[in-house]
Amino acid sequence: MNTGLIEGRTRTVAWVCVCALMAMVQVSTAASVDTESDVWVEKKSGAPAIEYGPDGVVTVSFDAQSAGGPPVFQSAMLMANATVSGGAFVGNYIDGGIKGIYLQLSNSVPGCAVQLVLQSAGSGRLWRNTNVEMVKGNGQWVAGTVSLDRSAGWTRDSGDNLDAMWTQDLQNVAMVGVRVFQSGYQAQSCMVGQFMLKDSIGFVTSPANLTDLQSLLLARFDVAGQDDLSAEQLAQDVDGDGMSDVNELLAGTNPDSASSVFAAEIIEDETVGTGITISWPCVIGARYTVLRCTNLLEGMQNLVVGLVATESGTMTYHDATAAGEGPYFYRIRKD
Repeated sequence: MNTGLIEGRTRTVAWVCVCALMAMVQVSTAASVDTESDVWVEKKSGAPAIEYGPDGVVTVSFDAQSAGGPPVFQSAMLMANATVSGGAFVGNYIDGGIKGIYLQLSNSVPGCAVQLVLQSAGSGRLWRNTNVEMVKGNGQWVAGTVSLDRSAGWTRDSGDNLDAMWTQDLQNVAMVGVRVFQSGYQAQSCMVGQFMLKDSIGFVTSPANLTDLQSLLLARFDVAGQDDLSAEQLAQDVDGDGMSDVNELLAGTNPDSASSVFAAEIIEDETVGTGITISWPCVIGARYTVLRCTNLLEGMQNLVVGLVATESGTMTYHDATAAGEGPYFYRIRKD
């Protein structure tokens, strides 16, 4: 929050108080592929049930088995974007700077066994990674990024020089996805949410069904909701301008630039007659509310609600009713 005493053109003193609305954002989990063009390709062993939710979440379920003999092997492999030539998950990961795979999982208790899988278009070799414990949930959504360094757990059944094979295959990826196994006799299920590629900066493939704010939080903190941020993340202020990174994302300013701050000011405008004109940084499509009072002890009231920014940059509002001696105190809120 930035505050300051500013003298307006009408010689009234206005206190411009700017704050971002700290509304909690509900996490929206959805696969980054959709059911029209970029689709999951299924490969089954046994009879697992695969369901696609309206929000893009894919659920793999296994019925309970009789404990009278060895469990029947059952699995489902979901390969992302596999039917789309030149799709986001297909191609040269090394030249593209792809560093890891981000995914969200929600596993039952007891849980399914989960692997990441990657197949090369040139050699046809299929790789697997079982080191996904950090993203195996206990009935709740858990997220994490698995590195594409082979030392992160990528392997296959045979080969004399796996490191060389891995480097070769990353340059010609045909498919990447998730394999889910039933482990034991009990009924189990696993839900796959976001599934995206990351480079050294952020996400390469865009998440689906997320708000702009959720996408920004996901790219910066690896979580899509304010509820999931740690105390350290909430306090983080990379550019040292006194406004946390989270508040800057909420306000639409750049958390990496100290010169980009959500602060308002009173400006001189001789063309509008009496009153006070306020300006503040804005983001296209965002809605803003201007509040005002003449006595801070009495609280502020909405002066105008739902001002929509038609472009990013600077937004102004002229309060023609501020014609008296004042003082007038203003607060700008991004809704």
